Amino acid sequence: MKRRTWLIGSAVVVAGTVSVSALWAVRGPEWKAPGAVNRPEVVADHPDPIVSDHPDVIAPVLTAEYVRPSHSAEDWVTYADHAVVVSVRSQSEIPPSRKEIDKGAGVIGREVVLRTEQVLWSRPGMERKVPERWKRQVQGWHFEGDPSRRASARVSGEPRLEPGHRYVLALHWSEARCAKGAEREPASWDPVGDGAMLPFDGGTLGNGEHEGGIREVPRVEGKPPTSLDGASLAERLHGRTADLLVAELTAAKPGEREYGPEPAPCPGKRG
Repeated sequence: MKRRTWLIGSAVVVAGTVSVSALWAVRGPEWKAPGAVNRPEVVADHPDPIVSDHPDVIAPVLTAEYVRPSHSAEDWVTYADHAVVVSVRSQSEIPPSRKEIDKGAGVIGREVVLRTEQVLWSRPGMERKVPERWKRQVQGWHFEGDPSRRASARVSGEPRLEPGHRYVLALHWSEARCAKGAEREPASWDPVGDGAMLPFDGGTLGNGEHEGGIREVPRVEGKPPTSLDGASLAERLHGRTADLLVAELTAAKPGEREYGPEPAPCPGKRG
C-alpha cells in the first residue's frame, strides 16, 4: 500500500502505516458519510457554509493512540497544563496538493479558530497561558474525483471540533521539535489524549458534537459515581456540569510523568 501523510495539529496522520508522537492509523471505511451536522447558532463568529458529505464518498475512520494517558483525573493533572472551555468560532480549508487533485483522491485539510472561554483548572506553577483566540489544524475531508465530492474524516472516539460548538479540553504545551531527518514541528497547545476532549454544549459534559454527529446527553444532577467498571473520567462525568470536573481535578494528586516524546529541541528561541 502506498503511504500518504498529512498534518493535523502536532500529530502526523499516516494512511496505511503508523506515525510518530501520537500513533495514528486508518481503521478503514466503516461508515457511509452522513449529511451535514445541525449546528447551534450560539458560539460561531459567523455562520460557515454547511458542506454536506457526498453520499457516494466513503472517508477513512482514523484511530489514535496517544503517548500520554488521559483516562483518569490523575492522568489529567499529571500531564495537562490547563483544562479549558473553548468554542469553535470559524474554520477554513487547507487545499489539497496539485498531485492529489490530478490523482482525483486526497485530503482537504481544515484549520479552526478556537476561543478560550474559561480556564477550569491549571497546573500549579504553569505560567504560560492558553491564548484567548488560537488556531489548530483538525480533521478535514477526504475527497474522490473532484474536491467537491468529499466526506468528513473522523477520529474514532473524538470530536471533530466543529464551528458552533463548545468543548472542554485538557491541554499540554508542546515545545517546537526539530528531530533529525524530520520536518520542524511548531510549538502548540495539544489535547493530552482522546479522553481529554469532551463535548460541552449547553454547559453539559458529553453533550454536543462527537465524531461529526450530535450526541444528546441529558443533564444529570448529583455527584458522579466514584467507580463505574473502569469508566474514564469523561465517561463518569457525562451529563454533569463543569464544577464537578473542577472538583475532581482539584482533589486528584499528580503522579510522576512517565510518557512523552523524546526531546528534540530546536536551536534558538523556545516556543
